[in-house]
Amino acid sequence: MRCWWLALVLACDKDADDSGPTGDGGADGGGLDGGGLDGGGDGGGTDGGSDGGGGDGGEDPRGPYWPTMGFIQVEPGTFTMGTPATDPWVETDELAHEVTLTSGFEVSPFEVSRGEFEILVGWQPATWNDGCATCPVESVTWYDAIAFLNAYSRQNGLATCYALDDVTCQDGTTGDEEGACAANGGIAAATVGLVGISRPQDCAGYRLPTEAEWERAARAGATGNLHTGQLTVPGCDPDPLLAVLGWTCATTGSLAPRDRADLDANAWGMYDTLGNVYEWCGDGYLAVLGEDPVVDPLGDEGGDHRVVRGGSWINVNEHARLGNRSAYAPGSRDHSVGLRVFRSAW
Repeated sequence: MRCWWLALVLACDKDADDSGPTGDGGADGGGLDGGGLDGGGDGGGTDGGSDGGGGDGGEDPRGPYWPTMGFIQVEPGTFTMGTPATDPWVETDELAHEVTLTSGFEVSPFEVSRGEFEILVGWQPATWNDGCATCPVESVTWYDAIAFLNAYSRQNGLATCYALDDVTCQDGTTGDEEGACAANGGIAAATVGLVGISRPQDCAGYRLPTEAEWERAARAGATGNLHTGQLTVPGCDPDPLLAVLGWTCATTGSLAPRDRADLDANAWGMYDTLGNVYEWCGDGYLAVLGEDPVVDPLGDEGGDHRVVRGGSWINVNEHARLGNRSAYAPGSRDHSVGLRVFRSAW
């Protein structure tokens, strides 16, 4: 199974849209399925070899940059985030506005799977026990997601982005970040900070995306509320465009998440950006984004809820729009919420 997923990562990179982000950049391993969790590569860390460009001799304070094999490279740029006021499904917290991202980043084509999470962190949070190791992991708290990303950074020789202190496990016991409360039901609460940096874009390791990074990558240049046009059918009835892009209650019958990459990717090669499971973002939820242009937004840094994006297998079609926004408390353990791996690029 691991070899099959490695082949899929490489195929996805090969088929990526040449007009958009680039592919793996020639790194030796480091992907979730390409030498990271399964071994066999040097992990693409700061000591790894690469012939795919990246850093400029270590002048960047983060050190040289080695692209992660199989990940999609997204350039800095400006795009329209949110939903036009004329869209029939628009909500007040998602009005369209111009966003400029001054830093590039890389993103996994796939949501983190149950198998990947269990191999790396040592326990399985998923509600569903149907033997599908490649289905997206769910029922992870925001803290669980951060612990996974720190573990993935450590495995690949990269600096961790987050510090988790005062860790409380799901069963009420005291835990620690590296142990990830693996024997105690995961992390229910913690005090979280960035390690030696003032913003997540300055971290060399793996991390959650900012909400704006998530939408830029998910859109992949699309301007409608779906990758290929406009949603026309609300609720749990099949929409002709969404049905081939994302799993919602219309196509799953609200029964369970589905295997990754069973439906069409977006134009840049990302699967399941709409539906299947919501994906945690790093940002605190900001109820009003406004309509003014912004640069490198970070949301409400002191907010008590964290953004999730993309909709899920159990939600209505309208929640699987590119501009739709939702949020959960960071300690929530919901069977519709998972994660995807991002990392800064320079």
